[in-house]
Formats: sequence, structure tokens, C-alpha cells
Amino acid sequence: IGQGFSGLTGGRTNKETLKLRGGINASKITVPNYTVLDTKEVVLLQLSGTNDVFVTNADQASGQQIEIRGGIIDGNKDNQTASAGTISGDPFRNAISFESVQDSLIENVTILNSNNHAVYLRNCVNLKVSKNTIKHSRKEGVTTRSGSTLFIIDNEFYNTGWSFITTVMTPDTHIEGNIGDTTNPSTSACSPNSLRNIVKCNTFKNAYTGVAIAQSNSPDFDATGSVIEGNLILNISGDGITANGFAMSGLTIK
Repeated sequence: IGQGFSGLTGGRTNKETLKLRGGINASKITVPNYTVLDTKEVVLLQLSGTNDVFVTNADQASGQQIEIRGGIIDGNKDNQTASAGTISGDPFRNAISFESVQDSLIENVTILNSNNHAVYLRNCVNLKVSKNTIKHSRKEGVTTRSGSTLFIIDNEFYNTGWSFITTVMTPDTHIEGNIGDTTNPSTSACSPNSLRNIVKCNTFKNAYTGVAIAQSNSPDFDATGSVIEGNLILNISGDGITANGFAMSGLTIK
């Protein structure tokens, strides 16, 4: 895979594509800027004992225009050491982890068995996570920390260890049209803890003792100007929607 990236035009400012096929076992895949990683015809399996992020971006200061499209990415969690990190402080051991990336896309990927979060985004701007299927992650399905203007759209989540989706200090994020079925009983299905988040037309079900949609009461999690609208909530033994805390001005629930 590294040789394939090296064969693309050096110093490019337009996207070029590396297409992978077959079954590939790898430890860590580092994707350069202006690259489409076409994984539609491949199964990527993380090598046992890697204990690191699987797919990430090379330039973690100013990442630009990276796309991951299609195929299967399997984090092989049963053969990794589990991470003890928290949502906010652990960008490691995730199936896909992007740091300081903008104008990018993760789409139509089946993400299985992540050793930590399936998709972790930190300090990313204008990035879309759409039409993916996420199953059996040890922790979050998609989690964000800082950044802005993210689009988490039309994904499916099954049997995540923690919440399907959590945003932290990530304003102007759209969480729309997602389906989440069965998450860890002690967590919320969706936690949009950021300014001006739009949580619309999602289906969240089978969070047996948790909450479907929860705005945290931490002073770090400001939900001012957010909208929770038109969601379908099924088989939640806790609250359907909670909104309480330090900064809820202008929060709309309908």
C-alpha cells in the first residue's frame, strides 16, 4: 500500500486514486493529502497485536481532501489489546482516525470490530461520514472532538460498545438519517454535545437502560442553537430525549 501511495504524483494539489483489491492484512495505513483510497473491492484486516489506529491521515497538522470509499475495514478487536482511553482523550486504536483534516469523505465503508471507536475525528472541518455500516466497535460508532461543520449522514450502526454517535465541541454538525440498533446499556444512543448541532430524522433503538438522545450537563458541552427534530426512538428504557445543563439557550426539540 505504501508503494502505491509513493506512485502517485508528489506534491499534488488535486486528488489522485489508489485502488485496492482482494484481501489485505496490514498494521497501519497512513493516507497522504489529496488521495482517494478506493477500497470498494478489498477487505482490509488489521494484523493481530497492532494495538494502534488502523487507517489515518499522514499530515496531522493540515490534512486536505482525503477520501475513503467502499469495502470492508476490520479492526480485528479480539486480537488487539483494549484501550483504556476516554472519548475525548484517545485518538488511538480506532479503525479510522482523522486528525486536523478538512474537505474530506468517508463513504460506503463497512467498518467492523474496531478496537476503540470506529471513526474518530479530531479538529476536522467540512468532513462527511455517510452511508457507512458500523458494527461491533468496542466503543463509539462515530465520535468527534473539536473541529466544525461535520456531516454524519445515512449511516447504520449495530451493536456498538458505547454510543452510536457523540460530538464534543464540534459546532455546526449535522446528524441526519442514521439508523442505530443496540448499543451498550449504560450509554446514550446519541450525544450531540456541541453548538448548533442538527439531529434530524434518525432512528435509534434498543439502548435498554440508556438514553436515546442526550445533551450533557457538563459546562464543556454547549448545546446552544441545536435542533432535535423528527427522530424515531424505539425500545429505550431510559429517557427518549434529555436536555439539561449549562448552555441550552435556543435548543429546539420537536
